[in-house]
Amino acid sequence: MRRSVVVGLMVLVAAAAGLAAVLFLPPVVVDHDLGRTAVTANERLTAVNNVRTVLLQALGAVILGLGAYATWRRLRINEEELRLSRSGQTTERYSRAVEHLGHDSLDVRIGGVFALEQIAGQSPEDRDAIVAILCAYVRGHSPWPPGRPGQPPADTPVTELWSLAVRANDAQAAVTALARLHAAGGAERLSLPRTDLRFARMGGLDLRGAYFGGATLMRARLQGTDLRDCFLEDVDLRHAELAGADLRGAVLTGARLDGAVADARTRWPEGFDPGAAGVAGTAYRE
Repeated sequence: MRRSVVVGLMVLVAAAAGLAAVLFLPPVVVDHDLGRTAVTANERLTAVNNVRTVLLQALGAVILGLGAYATWRRLRINEEELRLSRSGQTTERYSRAVEHLGHDSLDVRIGGVFALEQIAGQSPEDRDAIVAILCAYVRGHSPWPPGRPGQPPADTPVTELWSLAVRANDAQAAVTALARLHAAGGAERLSLPRTDLRFARMGGLDLRGAYFGGATLMRARLQGTDLRDCFLEDVDLRHAELAGADLRGAVLTGARLDGAVADARTRWPEGFDPGAAGVAGTAYRE
């Protein structure tokens, strides 16, 4: 028997019981209370009607309570159904976006990157997993040393480097998306070690605490970028644009900074000497 039929029968039984109580219980209650007290017929009828009124009020309150509960329950069921529907849609979109990352078409891969970023914005519980996926994507599609088609050789002169957005726009898009997700919050650390980020456009991004160990950021545009507490050990920052960048707390052990450009707004780790490291414009140090 279907649940709705059972519920309907229970409601009918409850209604019948309530009606029977209103019709037959008041005289019994009145006779019990009066005992052997002599009253007129009108007085007895008034007492019975008073009891019926109380019972009807109580029954109305019960009905209102049951109606309120039924409404609340229906709302909860609707919310759960909506949540499950959205969860299913998110899972489907998530799977499709991840599949797009492996597509042969550059445009489709970039679409997959931005689809994952959008999903992470709408589903905070998936944000850390998406950050990890996009980090792995950058490491796999733009490794250092170079090992994929389209990557310029390791010894390419700095003046002959093409922008990352030109030679690997999907990797550039992923780095930008990662920075935006990081700024929006999340526990997952950006992990981009041993990646080829030469001539990447990263100006003004929030990269606090990112791990870049062994990566190359030669000629990277890092103007105004938040690099606080980043791990930049053995990172190639030659000719990088660091005007206004904040590197306080960053680990720069073994980093190459020959020809990097800084200005008066550039902030360095405590005790770090940019002039000795080859940074252009050492007078800009604050």
